[in-house]
This record gives sequence, structure tokens and C-alpha cells, in this order.
Amino acid sequence: MANNEEVSCEDFKVFKNFLKEKRKLEDTINIELNKLNNEPERCKQLWKTLISLHEFRKSSIKRCINFTEFFMERLTNEGGDKREVYMARAQINFLHTELKVENVLRDSVAKAFKSKCSSYDIDTKPSKFNTKNGRKVTEETSAEDSLY
Repeated sequence: MANNEEVSCEDFKVFKNFLKEKRKLEDTINIELNKLNNEPERCKQLWKTLISLHEFRKSSIKRCINFTEFFMERLTNEGGDKREVYMARAQINFLHTELKVENVLRDSVAKAFKSKCSSYDIDTKPSKFNTKNGRKVTEETSAEDSLY
């Protein structure tokens, strides 16, 4: 799959594997950072790659949430199989969790990046949290969490 090639939301297993594949750089971030030797230009390039991957995954997740919500709504309106509606709801919940995972990944990568690539000043704004039903949610996902 090309770097920013969209993946279908219809096959959930394929989408989960897509996320796993697209998170490989974050999985090895400390190794990658150690290779850079705090060189500003190399740090800048890695940061751009990380942000690009993060934004791509996040937009893919949101696209699949919309797709699955539409599918579930259609099933519900047409009196579809309750098991399929249940599965669609479970997929939507999983996708919302993946949005939160993206925020956690970005924050942890930024922390590692700042410690190993101090020569390159990255623009990271701390996540702002709201409390809803005793849970912490980011501003970006708080509207989406209203579905729960």
C-alpha cells in the first residue's frame, strides 16, 4: 500500500491491519531518533513524516466512522439484521477508541522527539482535556463521544 493510499472501510480486518502498518514508525521511534544524532534537518524531516502519518491515519479513522455510521443508520432504517447493527456499533466504538489512541501516540512521540531532537523545535500544543461522564476526552473527540 502506498504511503497515503486510502484503505476501504468495508473490510474491518483490513482497516485494523492498515492502522497497525501505518503505526510502525511510532513503534520504533526511539531507534529512529537515535539514528538522527540531534541533527536539525533530519529531525525536521522525521517530524514532518510523523505528523503526515498521524494526520492521514486520523482522517482515515474519521472517514471510516462516517462510513460505518451511515451503514448502521441504513440498516436501522431498513429494519436490518440486529446482529449487523450491533457489529456496526462495535466498529464505531472501536474507531472512536482509535482516535484517542492517535492523540496518545502523538503526545508520546512528541515527548520522545523533544528529548532526542532538542536541536529542532517542534510545534506541539498540549492536549486540552474536558471531563465528560468522569472520563477525560480531548476537544477534538468530545463531540464524537456524545454518541456513547
